Amino acid sequence: MMKLGRTELFGIGIALALLGLPAWMMLAGMLIPFAPSAEWPKNVGLAGLAAPIAAGGTYLFRKGGVRPLAWLLLGWLLVAAIAGLYLAMVMWIGGTPRG
Repeated sequence: MMKLGRTELFGIGIALALLGLPAWMMLAGMLIPFAPSAEWPKNVGLAGLAAPIAAGGTYLFRKGGVRPLAWLLLGWLLVAAIAGLYLAMVMWIGGTPRG
């Protein structure tokens, strides 16, 4: 079996994070009609963001220990940081929506 290097693991972490973002939006979008004014659908959807990284991380930890998992999480955190900065900029430029 081929051994994955740091770059590949970093890329896998980024890919898993990018898979998790639309999954979170889709899950939150499905739950919001059940409680339109509540926060819990968004929180449940946000918790679903961790599912791809937990699955990939568990597999890699069993295969190679802690070192591959660290690179995977680093890629995941990079995407999370960029997404957080993007959302902060949108809120700063566009303002808070008032409904």
